[in-house]
Amino acid sequence: MTRRILQPLVCLLLVLFPFTDAGAQDEGPRVRVVWTTKPPVIDGVLDEAVWEGAALLGPLTQVAPRLGEAPTQRTEIRILTDQRHLYFGIRCFDAEPSKIVARDMLRDSWPFAEAQINFTLDTFYDRRNAYLFNVTAAGGRADALIEGPQILLSWDTIWFARTTIDEQGWNVEIAIPYQSINFDPEGDAWGFNIERFIARYEEEARWADLSQDRTITDVGRSGTLEGLRGIQQGLGLDVTPSLALRREDRYDEDSHDTTADPALDITYKLTPGLTAALTANTNFAETQVDLRQVDLSRFELFFPERRAFFLQDALIFDFAGLNENARPYFSRRIGRAEDGEAIDIRVGGKVTGREGPLSLGLFGVNQDEHDGIESKNLAVGRASLNVLEESKIGVIATHGDPTSNDENNLVGADFQYRNSSFRGSRTLAGKTWFQHSFSSGVDGEQAAFGGELEYPNDIVNWKIGFQQIGENYHPGLGFVNRTDIRRYDAQYRYRIRPDEGFLRAIDFKLACFLVTDTATTVESGLLAFEPIKLTRGVIYEGGNAEDSLKFRYEHRFERLLEPFEIHPDIFLPAKSYHYDEGSVRIETNRKRILAGTVDVGAGTFFSGERLRALGQLDFRPNKHFLVSLIYDHNQIWLPEGDFEVQLVILRTTVQFTPDISWITFGQWDNVSDKLGFNSRFRWIIQDGREFHIVVNQDCDTRNGIRSERTEAILKLEWTFRF
Repeated sequence: MTRRILQPLVCLLLVLFPFTDAGAQDEGPRVRVVWTTKPPVIDGVLDEAVWEGAALLGPLTQVAPRLGEAPTQRTEIRILTDQRHLYFGIRCFDAEPSKIVARDMLRDSWPFAEAQINFTLDTFYDRRNAYLFNVTAAGGRADALIEGPQILLSWDTIWFARTTIDEQGWNVEIAIPYQSINFDPEGDAWGFNIERFIARYEEEARWADLSQDRTITDVGRSGTLEGLRGIQQGLGLDVTPSLALRREDRYDEDSHDTTADPALDITYKLTPGLTAALTANTNFAETQVDLRQVDLSRFELFFPERRAFFLQDALIFDFAGLNENARPYFSRRIGRAEDGEAIDIRVGGKVTGREGPLSLGLFGVNQDEHDGIESKNLAVGRASLNVLEESKIGVIATHGDPTSNDENNLVGADFQYRNSSFRGSRTLAGKTWFQHSFSSGVDGEQAAFGGELEYPNDIVNWKIGFQQIGENYHPGLGFVNRTDIRRYDAQYRYRIRPDEGFLRAIDFKLACFLVTDTATTVESGLLAFEPIKLTRGVIYEGGNAEDSLKFRYEHRFERLLEPFEIHPDIFLPAKSYHYDEGSVRIETNRKRILAGTVDVGAGTFFSGERLRALGQLDFRPNKHFLVSLIYDHNQIWLPEGDFEVQLVILRTTVQFTPDISWITFGQWDNVSDKLGFNSRFRWIIQDGREFHIVVNQDCDTRNGIRSERTEAILKLEWTFRF
């Protein structure tokens, strides 16, 4: 049986290799940076004489809506460097400055529907990995890591940008400290690409890789920035002490605690490409709370990592691009109990970065004892080697289980293939991977493996995949919510792009998956058909820069092997279920003052019926204020009992300046009958130097509103650079 499973994976690997053609890529545009001894002042006003002698980029070209045409508005991009910073001076001309969409200046909000500049820096010039930076016309900034097809939007580093709007358009000045990023010290060239988005026209203009098959985050065909040999990081040492003052009142327990928690984070550039980090007595007081999710499934929900220490160079630890089930390493397992309560991390350290074609990540922490579980030393090691033109092969190992006193280890290997010059300028991608866990007292069925082949292009987009997860597979530091399975996935989308007219795209999509146990008994299945999706606006998968209308039909199969408590005191009997749903989804472009989403579905559900509705409404009258309301409602009628699930999330954002914000989340659901508030005031005194005020309030709503817990936190962190 194992041979029959492994043979397709071996064939996949053999099929992928012949598609490598080192000479297939077109030579992209190039620009040589100009050095200066008098750096510009970063104030958003390009009035210094030094900009006149800067490197001037060639013109941008439309990617959307009219591929290959000149942009409707001119953009001048100038680049300078000294030994310590890379500088950009960008003038975005606009014939009607009063119509520039500039309403979002929140740090790390990633507003797809704003006037903005995006650029990537492939600092190892390996066509695989890069840093992504974003600046909006209102002064908002965001940054992200790119590792192959994976993008980590929650990553942060220290950099500077300021914008202004005048009678000619809008301007931005940017400074990227070389100490904030890793790079090849022997290299003279970086991969580089930049694009401008004009929101009111939904127009995207790019410098390199003029293809609708890829976005700017696909760095395999970027342009080149030359003349960087000689840049320096100084000593490369960041020391960040912080102090959190915390007051917590638990009214049911009559507990009232006031604590002062000092912490220390140190990062040191061992080499320009390799960073060491140390944390002591770590606290994450300012971290945003998780958004609640409606859970009507049998499996554990997945929540993303938000803590800064774990996000630094996080994608180096990425394994085979696995998003959820069978991830060998998932940092949220560390420093959190199963009920979500924080566990102290006494000390932690890691070394991450790249040396030549090798990427390396070593990570270890000592987690405090809790709930009868002893203090634990937890560790992860990850290494990958660049092969072919855009691909890599790697290994991973983990040690420890933060939820148990038992021993747990894991090893794995993966191969990730990518070719953005397949059949000329198309992209072909694939991956194959294997893992094996070693848990004390467990023998056999601890392996997991899989593979995937993908054609992720604009007009035709398809993907097929397979994975098998053994019954006793247990990644102590990873994420798995379903074992003893084989899963088969396939999806196909075809897109029509009208030459002219109201619509930007018309999509047709078919997706399916089948899950069996390892004895080939079918356990779950899905067949989903989207007969049509109509889109007006720039198309970002998961973005919000479009108006769209989508119809969907899906058929599901579930075999329950034991009774399932779908709702308190409502149990579905163990048997097989077939059910169907039809739905319609409408989204509007977030560039408007009032925008929203409506998703309504109805059909059968297990042994009964379901009517569901999801609505989101965003009101943004100006760049200083945003109110967002989400309401998710499921009405379920079952022979075993009727029930409804309601979830309400209210978010208010007050943005005083690009560096001072006040964000409040209110969340309530009728299953837990809990009302929670998280209010965070953030003052970025300077990147790396921040002051936070955080207030958390938990209430029980079963009989009125009764306060259960109040928490107030003051935190100051201050980075010293050497």
